[in-house]
Amino acid sequence: MRFATPIAAVLALCIAAPAVVHAESPKDILIIANPAAGASKVTVADVRDMFLKKRTSWPGGAKVVPVNVTESGLRNDFRAKVLKMSAAEERSYWQERKIKAGESTPSEFGDTLRAVFKMRGAISYVYRSQFKEGTAKVLLVIPAG
Repeated sequence: MRFATPIAAVLALCIAAPAVVHAESPKDILIIANPAAGASKVTVADVRDMFLKKRTSWPGGAKVVPVNVTESGLRNDFRAKVLKMSAAEERSYWQERKIKAGESTPSEFGDTLRAVFKMRGAISYVYRSQFKEGTAKVLLVIPAG
């Protein structure tokens, strides 16, 4: 195919070229919820607000139950990508919330898939490699890297 100008050739390539799609990685963070949760998708800001207990209910009114994993690489990745905090900043945030409002940190479980499956309103996170179909619904994928 011959083009009248080099610009026309570049434009043709841009239009014809498929969009770059993020390849799935076992280290993608999946934001998961109990199958009965009142949402089918969320944003990173929604998740942040839920885990910092600034948003306490799902659409429809059910209580949000944030579930953290026990300290691990996953917890650190989640903290950095979603909460935008270091471990020390998160501890400080919860110390202040306890003093001002009597609030405590979200519960921690080693097996978050089981906790989310059993607790209505629960929301948590797992690496893609840890996810088992049918245990929870995926609301958001946060790409690795």
